[in-house]
Amino acid sequence: MSRASTATALLLVACASPTAAPADTAAAVGPQTWLRHMEQLDVHCSELHRALLQSPQGDLKQAAATAQQAAATLALGYGRFENQQVPGFARYARDAESWLLQVALEARQHHGDLAADLFRTGRERHCTACHDAYERAGR
Repeated sequence: MSRASTATALLLVACASPTAAPADTAAAVGPQTWLRHMEQLDVHCSELHRALLQSPQGDLKQAAATAQQAAATLALGYGRFENQQVPGFARYARDAESWLLQVALEARQHHGDLAADLFRTGRERHCTACHDAYERAGR
């Protein structure tokens, strides 16, 4: 087996491993600043808006994957990029991560209306709360 084949096989095993957390994967290959992660999160939320809130509803399997990726990004807010100078920062990140995991679950189970309702109502609650806390801290 060539070195490239061995490396590819090891990478596939590592990615398939149940012990590898999505946040670890995002941190390893994703942008290196919280701002860049939030820019990517904005892209994910735009994709979710199109898939869940516009008529006709988009691909729910893809919406579930997008919500899962967005949740993994938010997990970095109580890990690698936690900002302890912003009161509640980690809690906001955890709450928003949980919300997006719920959206992903409903979309994965083909409950498009439930996924859409969760996404619609959660945006105001989770996104606004986090942005407000960050701004109050002068960031």
